[in-house]
Amino acid sequence: MITEHKTKKWNGILLQEQTPAKQKEKVIEKTKNIFKLDKEKWREIDLLIHEGMEYHSLLRFSLYRDEKLVGIFGRTIFIDYLSQEFRIIDKKENIHFVPFSTLVDVERL
Repeated sequence: MITEHKTKKWNGILLQEQTPAKQKEKVIEKTKNIFKLDKEKWREIDLLIHEGMEYHSLLRFSLYRDEKLVGIFGRTIFIDYLSQEFRIIDKKENIHFVPFSTLVDVERL
C-alpha cells in the first residue's frame, strides 16, 4: 500500500490462488479454439447426422465436455435448431441432449 498526501492507494497484487485459475482459463480457451469446425466440416457432419436420422444408422459422436473428449455411440432422433442442440439415443436407450458447440466429430459405424 502506498500513501500519498493522506490518501491510500493499493498496488496491484496477484494472489497465488488467482494464478492457477487464470492459467486454467487460458488452457480451456486454447483447447476450445482447437475444436472449432470450419464450414466444410460442419456440412459433412450435418449430412452424416441427417442420414443417420433418416436411415436409423448408428453413429459415433465425439464431444468436448468437461475439458476432455467424450464419445457417444447412438442414433440421432431430433435436431433442434432453435436451442442449438440435438438428441441422441444410445444403445441403452438413454437420451442425450447435445449442444452443437460441444460437437467435435461424427463418424459412421
